[in-house]
Amino acid sequence: MNTCYNYLVILSVFWNGFERIEGACTFPTTWDGTWYDSSLTAADVTFNKASLQVTSGWTITAYSSTVSTWTCVDHDSSSNLILFKGDQHVNLFSSLQNAFRCLKYTKMSDGKYIYYVYADIQVNANNARVHIESHDPSVTTYTISSTYCNPSDLSTEEYAVLVQASQTSAAKVYFPTPFLGTFAYTHNDGSSTTCGSGSVWDVCTDRQIMTVNYTQCATKQFFSTGGESYCVYYTSSGSTYYTTVLNTDSTVDFSTTYRFTCYAVTSSGSTVYASDSKGQCERSQSPTTKQSDGTGTMVFTPYVTCPFTTDEPASASSLGLIIAIVVVLLLLIIAVIVGFILYKKFKGQHKTMHQTLRENQAGMALETYRDALSISPTEDGRLPPITPSSNLPKPEDPEAPAPLPPIKKVSLEELSPRDATAIDIPEKKQLEPISVPVANGVETSTCGNPPLPPIRH
Repeated sequence: MNTCYNYLVILSVFWNGFERIEGACTFPTTWDGTWYDSSLTAADVTFNKASLQVTSGWTITAYSSTVSTWTCVDHDSSSNLILFKGDQHVNLFSSLQNAFRCLKYTKMSDGKYIYYVYADIQVNANNARVHIESHDPSVTTYTISSTYCNPSDLSTEEYAVLVQASQTSAAKVYFPTPFLGTFAYTHNDGSSTTCGSGSVWDVCTDRQIMTVNYTQCATKQFFSTGGESYCVYYTSSGSTYYTTVLNTDSTVDFSTTYRFTCYAVTSSGSTVYASDSKGQCERSQSPTTKQSDGTGTMVFTPYVTCPFTTDEPASASSLGLIIAIVVVLLLLIIAVIVGFILYKKFKGQHKTMHQTLRENQAGMALETYRDALSISPTEDGRLPPITPSSNLPKPEDPEAPAPLPPIKKVSLEELSPRDATAIDIPEKKQLEPISVPVANGVETSTCGNPPLPPIRH
């Protein structure tokens, strides 16, 4: 009985341990140090990866209490949800309350994230999206659930952008189509209109950068002293594009200049309409209505437009990769075709003797190298057989001497000295008489002494 009880205790400990591990928090890899947050208009946000805390930036005031730092209590990386609990309590009529922020994030790059706050709006927290519940000292772990991460009403335009302070240039993206042009523009702050003819709002020189010419019109745009901003994110709902730009000023004071501006922009024909809002977009922001935290509305008339065929073209690096892949594929195809043609052309013409012997085993029996001379090649390249030189007829030599007549055999008894001089010489081979000069003329004589008279028997 005690043994079974001990096993149950051990299993319970392991189970609770697994639950704590499941509810433990980890930060995304690069969440450390200073980041720019478009939901903030008073400060930047600071992450401390070692302590899993947000140490500054996310300040919320609820029921006259301020929550300024937050600790991560759970992270579900499979659904990209991360839950933070306020380090300070909210005091509601002397009753302690806990504050929670649940973020649904999307990684755009190592240095840029988009997120929504998955909580309902709290009127008593200056309309911030935050979950507040009674503090229970006995509860020490918190996990992501519908209690903390289940907003009942969340609009497309209520996103926030996180950009790492050292990665602002890398965070750039192309502007949406309505903003792609060089425009003259008017600015209405709700009471008066400025700019107009001769003003210049340029997004064509670089379709990731928005610039205004303060010489032509001095009205400050996107809360920038320098008049330049990067597009860092946009999304759309219907015909309205919600576009967040990042001010490129080296410093901002969070009083007259701010990091981020969100535009609600749409077009009708060639005319473009937009409203601005500092920080992130306002809920239900309209392109033709001045927002409570914006500078006004703008109407753009293009000098020239420079749209893409799609809102965001392939990057230069992606285009280069595509071209390289196409070139490699073409070279491979050409190599295969050439190889196939050469194979068909030379097939059967370059056979080794062993191949020939194997193909002709039935009709040949080669015994010597001499015999190999009569091997017949393939039908399409047949050559006449080589005849050994010993069997060739010998050509006649016109200068060769005529054959001698046959020699008659005689016995020694029959042969006499005189007979020795009577050997028959063919007519053609008779020696010509030799002419010998003498005193009285020419005397013809045979060589040597005059002929002997015949011997009489």
